[in-house]
Amino acid sequence: MRHPTEVPLSSSCSNPPSGAQAHAVATSTDPIYTWCTPWMLAPGANNAKCTLKRRAVTGNIQCQVAYQTAAARPDKADDPATIGTAQAGAGEYCTGKVDISGGTAGKMWIRLGLAASLTQAGSPGQADASLEATTDACGQVVGTTTVTPVTYTTTNGFVPVTGWLPALSAEKLRATIVISGLVGSFQCRLAYRVATTSKELPGAWSTTFDAWRSADGEYNTGDLAPTTGSDMWVQVGLQFANSSGTAVGQATVTTAVHARKA
Repeated sequence: MRHPTEVPLSSSCSNPPSGAQAHAVATSTDPIYTWCTPWMLAPGANNAKCTLKRRAVTGNIQCQVAYQTAAARPDKADDPATIGTAQAGAGEYCTGKVDISGGTAGKMWIRLGLAASLTQAGSPGQADASLEATTDACGQVVGTTTVTPVTYTTTNGFVPVTGWLPALSAEKLRATIVISGLVGSFQCRLAYRVATTSKELPGAWSTTFDAWRSADGEYNTGDLAPTTGSDMWVQVGLQFANSSGTAVGQATVTTAVHARKA
């Protein structure tokens, strides 16, 4: 069993510009994607602003800013999407502030790059391009754990995923839950508990915070809002139980939790 790990909760609500230079090549009107940023956290990334520069352009190539998201694992990503306006020829372009919240909802990861294509069928085109991109993502991953809970009952069990977090900076939670090797009627979901003043005297774990997951797979909880009221502290955990019966139920569950201000 690997126990929870965590990092201090930051109040940062923007990513510094990230990008790269690339030699873009287009061979058809179907886009070829080149990714210019690393995978970045998607929770709270509601807007993006990017600059796209093109030099040494040959042929009828056009370039457009693109992004790609992943719900739980970057190596199992969604289809790419484009933002802004496609740019033909040499020049410099800024997308302005673009709302990408519809694409990042329920996702944990995002990366940005460019899509290169021909404006019309014909000879290949190419360009030296560079992209600088930033998003307004907030917060960070505050805890990860991999556990293999075993249960013989419908009574709830709980495993902490994070340490105690300041409630004011954890108003929105988003988690990935990866389940493998599920046996029996095992089920699990995200849970939390609060402490009003002293972490040594916490309240009870929540029992209806998230939806049950009862099959092998990769899940993203989407944004969840714990009720903290006048409580100073919040801790996130994994709730598990059998959905029915007393036969053995178990699974290996990897959970990662992201927290941010609302």
